[in-house]
Parts: sequence; structure tokens; C-alpha cells
Amino acid sequence: MISTARILKPLIPIANRIRTRDFPPSLKLRGIKKQTIKYLNTMSKFSDYQKQEIATALETYFKDKQQEAISRGGEFSQNSLARLIGRSSSYVSYILNRQFNKKTGEGNLILTDRVWQEVSTFLGLGKDVWDIENYSIIMSTLLDAKEHHYQVILDGPRGSGKTYTAGIFKKKYPKNTFYLKCAPDMTVKQFVFEMARQVGVSRENMKGSKYDLRVVTCEKLLMMDNPIVILDETETTTQNARLQIIDILKAMHDHKDLFKTASFVVMGANNFYQSLENVTNRKNPHAIPQFLSRFDVTYCNEYSQSEARKVCMKHYKITDIDRVNEMVATSHDYRQLARKIEKYMNNMKLNAA
Repeated sequence: MISTARILKPLIPIANRIRTRDFPPSLKLRGIKKQTIKYLNTMSKFSDYQKQEIATALETYFKDKQQEAISRGGEFSQNSLARLIGRSSSYVSYILNRQFNKKTGEGNLILTDRVWQEVSTFLGLGKDVWDIENYSIIMSTLLDAKEHHYQVILDGPRGSGKTYTAGIFKKKYPKNTFYLKCAPDMTVKQFVFEMARQVGVSRENMKGSKYDLRVVTCEKLLMMDNPIVILDETETTTQNARLQIIDILKAMHDHKDLFKTASFVVMGANNFYQSLENVTNRKNPHAIPQFLSRFDVTYCNEYSQSEARKVCMKHYKITDIDRVNEMVATSHDYRQLARKIEKYMNNMKLNAA
């Protein structure tokens, strides 16, 4: 009788190739479309840039957990982190030490794409971190603000990546990072209430006037290490509400020198900073000039077709040049491009099924 081992042994190299998405040109697989192989071969690869992002996020998470454990009189080791992820501590060590190309005795990568996907999912990060200049500008602005207590207005066109990158930042640096999205129908009282809720003011203290809410919010922030409050889509509020919000932020900035320990980043589109400057040229009772003197401004770039093309071809490995050119040319910002790419990739999945 022929043993099962003898039957399966010749299939092991093929199984390994399928598992690692490494299909040699000569391999013929019945019932699998050519585009399916092409899709599997490109979709699960993490770039060096993405690996660095994940490693940085894991390092931040690890340090935060260590500090929390110490404050409770306990400890949090790499073994503790590995157990949460569901991998051995050696994987965690290789990532934290940036040993991404560590190999087994057989020459295979230890940190496979599957490992990176598991760690990325554990941290709540997506794979779709685009290597474009705006991402670097926004991420570094937020990080510098948090670490050095800078007060910043982040101005950029719609769809330039502000909201998306702020979401990634909050996932990477969750400790004392607060995100508040403004809305056209948001009143000033609702704004102050929501900010108080975000920073953790207890419900029994969320009473009284706008002034009372502002004060308890400032006092809460003063008790934290390096808190950062990110206000998004500020330009969508009505002008009257926006001017009052500016007054509130100026008052918070000055409350017991809160600016020395906390950061505020105000994000807006449609030439947001210029719109504030224009108001200072009119007679108004609001503290716009004083506010602008306390905040630096950082500008995002306009949509770049060359960067968009790089995203399609290098990040998503899309080789259909005509389709890439069409998506890039018909997109007016990165948000539109992201939707087109998502639709294209979904169609690829359906065709590969």
C-alpha cells in the first residue's frame, strides 16, 4: 500500500507556492483564471513603508500599555503583547527591532504578509496607508503637535487626506488623542458639550453654561500627558458658530497656560486660514487676530496626478495602464481616487472568483 506521505510529498512545493502567492510561469492550475493568479500574487504584499508604519504603531501601543501597567503596579512585557496578538514573542521582537527580513533556516521570511496582516488588524490599522507627501505632512504635523504642544491650523483642499490621516493617527496614538468632527448644523453649545464628552468629563459635570463646560474641559486636559484635540471640517460650521468656536479655542489656549501641556489642531478646507484672515479685516467683536497669532498654519498639497499614478501602480500593483490613467485623470482629489480604486479592486475580486 502506498503511504499518504508518499502521495502528498510531491504536492508540498506547490502548496507552499500557493500559500506564499509565489506562482512560477510554468505552473498550470486547472480551473483557475490567469487574472486570479495575478490578483493573489499582488494583493497581500506589504511595502517597506507600510511595515515601518505598523512597527511604529506597535511600538507606541506597547509603550502605552507598559505605562498603564506601571501605574497600576504591574508590568506589561513583550510576551504579554505577543499573547494578545496570538503570536510568539519572537515575532514581536523582530517587528519592534525592525528586523523585517529575518529568515528561517530554510531561507523563508519569518515575518510573512500574513503576520503583518494579523498585527495590522490587531492595531486597528488598515493596509491602505498611501505613500504620498500629504500623508507625511499631516502625520508629522499631528505628531509634532502632540509631542511639543504646538497649536496648528491644518489647511488643505477637500479630499487631500486630512480626515483619513487623522483617523490613522488616532489609531496609532490613541492615548489622550481626541477627535471631533464639526457639522453645519452643530451649535456652539453642542460643540462645547461634545468636546467635554470626548475628553472624558463626567456626565454630572457636563452641566451649566458654555463657559462652565469649557472650564471643566480645560481642567480635564490639564490632568493629562500630552493631550491633543483634533477638530475636523471646521469650515462646515456657520460663520457665526465658527467665530464663536474660535473665541472658545482662544480662551482654552490661555486657560492656566493650557497651551504649554496640550495641543489643538484645527483642520479645515476651502482656504480655511485665508477665510479667517479675511474676517480680521472687518469690524467684529471676535478674537480672530489673537487666535491666529497663537496658531501656526500648515498647508497640504493639491491633488497630484503623478502621486495618484504611483498609488495605483506601486501600492495596489494595478498594471492596466489605460485604467490607471483613466482613474487618475477623472479624479479631482484623493478621496475620489480611493473610491475608484476600491471599485476596481472589488471588480478584480469578482472576476477572480
